Order: sequence, then structure tokens, then C-alpha cells
Amino acid sequence: MTQHGGKAPHLVELGSFLRSRRGSLTLEIARVTPRMQQRRVSGLRREEVARLANISVDYYIRIEQGRLLPTASVIEDIGSALSLEPDEVAYLKSLANYARNPSPPTPEPSCADEAEYPNAYLRNVLDQLTNTPALILGPRTDILAWNAMASALWLDLDRLLPRERNYIRLAFLGPGRRLFTDEDWEETARSCVAYLRRTAAVNPGDPLLAALVDELMDADERFAQLWDSRVVDRQDSGRKTVLHPKVGRMELEWNFFRYTGAPEQRLLLYSAVRGSESAWRLSQLLD
Repeated sequence: MTQHGGKAPHLVELGSFLRSRRGSLTLEIARVTPRMQQRRVSGLRREEVARLANISVDYYIRIEQGRLLPTASVIEDIGSALSLEPDEVAYLKSLANYARNPSPPTPEPSCADEAEYPNAYLRNVLDQLTNTPALILGPRTDILAWNAMASALWLDLDRLLPRERNYIRLAFLGPGRRLFTDEDWEETARSCVAYLRRTAAVNPGDPLLAALVDELMDADERFAQLWDSRVVDRQDSGRKTVLHPKVGRMELEWNFFRYTGAPEQRLLLYSAVRGSESAWRLSQLLD
């Protein structure tokens, strides 16, 4: 996540993302000619993307090589050519914005710098949520604060070392993985990797974030697959089926909430529909 041969890291990632999507695009989805549809391999050539985006081939090649900063309108045209999703186009625009207005390099952290503290307002909100599992996550998804319901739902967070209290690390390497159905865990895995990918792309100088990615790449094959596929879709809410060993099966809704006073921290809440069987089971967690 540092400079690549003198190139801006944000532009390097932008180009890598385009190459990934260009190579994986099926010809059935792309706006291609009948002659192109006769090819047996997936993906588009650079000149085909350039033609569909109404830009020169040389211009597009330099973008893919991380040597040129495209405008927002060019990104939209390329996104259309590659049939990108809105979240993917937004990701490319954010990379271009950071390349245009780079932040100062992230300094090497000291031991004291590694500690993060929950925002006081978010902590006050969390302390009042006695009947709802709640977590406060930092920018690297470190769990900065939690309530008793969260520990009862997932695992006793008080017993973990500080470095172990990381939401994404626990999602892939912790015991909470077995609480999900296969389908729900896959959705969780995808949303976790997408968040980490977006965060890492705009903070290329963060050594702690890089260390977390490297650890998970080595430890979990599915994480490595999702990371290499460059998923970036944003998901701030959803539903999960939790198979809890104490209270049984629960259908829960989850939501991330952001507070403008602490833009890098998020409040994660789990809830059940009022009056449902799942709501009753959730209420029994602390009994």
C-alpha cells in the first residue's frame, strides 16, 4: 500500500481495479458487436473498452497503468463500458479524488498511537442500548466498545486481547463464523472484505491496515479469494439468520450507523422484529 515505482497508490489501485473488471466481464453483459461475441474467452480488450468509452486507446492504457488521473466524466464513461455497478463507479471516483487531493503519509504508529477510543457520544448511545446487541467499530473494524448483549450474542469480548478484538478478523477466524448459515456467512464475508478494500484503497499508507490484510490473506482462503476479486459493494444494513447455541435460531436485522462527529467510527446494531419469536429469543440471551 505504498508508492509503486513512483506512481500514486490510488491511481495504481484504480488501474488494477479496471484490469480486474475488464478481464472478468462476460461478453453477454458488455455492449459488444456480433463479431466480438463469437470469441470464446471472456473479457474485453483495452481498445474495445476505449471505443465503448469514447476515449483513445492510449488514454485508456495510461489510466490502467496508473499514469493518468481520469476525470469524473471519463470514469462514468468507462464504468458504462465495463457495466460497473454504482458502488464500483463510486469507488473509482473516490480513488481519483484521493489521488487529486492526497492526504499526508500515515506515520509509523507508536504503541500509544495504536490505541483508539470510542467517541463519547457514540459510547453514551451504546451504554443506553441495554436490550440490543451493539458494537462501536473503528476505521480498521477494531471493536472499540461493546455492550453485554453483544458479548452474549457472539462471544465474550472481555476475554480477548485488544488486538484480537477486530470485527473482520473475528468474522473470518473467530468462533462466530459457525453461528451463521453458509449463505449468511458468505454475505458477511463479502461485505467485510468490500469495506476493508474501500478503506485500504483510500489509506494506502496505514501499516496496521496492511498488516491486517496480510494476516487474513495468509490465514483464510476465502478472504484471499474475495480480496483478489476486488469486491467493493457497500452494504450498511441487512438480515441474518443466527444459530445461537443457547437460545436457538434467530432472524436478526443489522444496521451500521455513522455519526458526523466521528466519521471514522460506526455503531453496529442487531435487532429483531418486535413481537416476533426472534425478539423473544434475543431477550433471553442474558438470562
